[in-house]
Amino acid sequence: AAGLAVIILSQSYKMQSGISKTIRENLSLFTMFKNKNPKTLEAITEEIGSVVDMDKFEKAYEYATAEKYGNLTIDFKPKCPTLTFRKNLNEAIIFDDLKCDCKK
Repeated sequence: AAGLAVIILSQSYKMQSGISKTIRENLSLFTMFKNKNPKTLEAITEEIGSVVDMDKFEKAYEYATAEKYGNLTIDFKPKCPTLTFRKNLNEAIIFDDLKCDCKK
């Protein structure tokens, strides 16, 4: 670990001008806002499905993006499973089966 953080902002996910698959497959954190394009949401769901539980992802996405400008952050390498999903970066979305005694 070099202690380096890289933040990539993109309005496209999978298009030619979007983020390459190599980068998408190596993310530590992924933040997304409400997406009105069902194909884009389907592509995101398909790619992250091997890393996080799809049912939890869908519930967390709906909850986090219900409000205007709401967003969902997924931590692919959380120190604690409780912190996998967050709403607006600061509110942990805790599912009963992911609860633990870790410090938030």
